[in-house]
Amino acid sequence: MSEADIQHVTECNIRNRQLNLSETISPEAFHLLKQMLQYSKDDRPTAASCLNHPFFWSKKEKKDFLCAVGNQPEIQRPRHIASSCGLSSVETDLEVAFASEFSSNPWDTKIPQIYMEMTCMPRSRRYITSSAVDLVRFVRNSYAHCSEPTRSSFFKKKLLDDYVYFDTFSTLVVTVYDIVMKYRWNGREEIRNALS
Repeated sequence: MSEADIQHVTECNIRNRQLNLSETISPEAFHLLKQMLQYSKDDRPTAASCLNHPFFWSKKEKKDFLCAVGNQPEIQRPRHIASSCGLSSVETDLEVAFASEFSSNPWDTKIPQIYMEMTCMPRSRRYITSSAVDLVRFVRNSYAHCSEPTRSSFFKKKLLDDYVYFDTFSTLVVTVYDIVMKYRWNGREEIRNALS
């Protein structure tokens, strides 16, 4: 097939809304390409929006973003308090997005040593490990307490060198980003600063 034929087939697929993107690419790339290939030009992001997409972020920028979201009052609340008060739209969408994944395979099982180190002290916060909201708060808390002298070199290496959360939970950043943008939390000061 010639290059012109490939281009023609691609354009026809876009017009017919047949997006056959390979899921072997990163979740951020998949998300960005899916947005860029929307049929209606009004649904496609601007060039500036594309350049600010998580696909182009460094791991430190991803960490800063998740920490900013994890600092929001709704995310800070323990889940049993949040459930009794009612969940925000962001919390609800986060829980729904990861419900099937974390209900059968709680997130602490993917990072057992890190989880144990964060929760082994008597006054440590407890997390509901089937909750995506608690995972975002856990990420924030682990970075906030990473420099404490009691933290092991393993813990510090996994967080500061390996940025373990982004490989372990490959869709976390882009899912949180999508929900934050949907409900305009990007206008909140701390999140806005992390995004700029």
